[in-house]
Amino acid sequence: GQMFEWIRPSDYIKFMDENSKLELILGAPTLAKAAPALELFWKRYEAVNPSHQVFQKAREGRLALNQTLPFYFHADEGRTLKKKPVFIIQWQPCCGKGVGRKNSEALIKARLEELRLQPNFKGHTFVTRFLAGLLLGSSYADKPQVLSDLIEHICLDMRDLGDSGIQLSQGHLWLCPIGNKGDWSYLVQVANLTRSYRNAPKRNKPAFHKVDVWHNVQLGQGK
Repeated sequence: GQMFEWIRPSDYIKFMDENSKLELILGAPTLAKAAPALELFWKRYEAVNPSHQVFQKAREGRLALNQTLPFYFHADEGRTLKKKPVFIIQWQPCCGKGVGRKNSEALIKARLEELRLQPNFKGHTFVTRFLAGLLLGSSYADKPQVLSDLIEHICLDMRDLGDSGIQLSQGHLWLCPIGNKGDWSYLVQVANLTRSYRNAPKRNKPAFHKVDVWHNVQLGQGK
């Protein structure tokens, strides 16, 4: 099979832990300080999605909700500087440092205090979304299985982080996905859709009847 490089999310977390950068994924410098926000997040999330498997695992004692980080799996087909297709696969923790400053700072602060949780939208995308894999279009254009295999490898590592978790320098952390987002190219690929815009018949632009004014009008009267 074809070889490709990727970054295990578990290795990313180990590196952050060893270099005191856990705040990038937890929204707090340590797991202990992030625990109240994580517990509150899952309490609120259970109200809208009580059937999520994370709650059954918690009841069975297989993980602790206040030590479980929610995240989104995210992928997108973009373009290189030379306008060539490139597939980017990343993961985005839900906890962060808040939002940007489209609204006034006072309004943002008031809303965040009311929520008591900070979403992960503030800052450069390099510190809100973390790269797991990247493929140039030439690698998967004629071999879509290559992209599927890469996604599978990443998901297997994520599954281990959900089932067994990872030991940090202070505490044990689990990860749990709550969503899968991306553009149409990614959704078609990951869901193995047989009908999509990729294989839809292309329609010609509708032809409009063009009126020749000078041959149909004479002195203000239609012929």
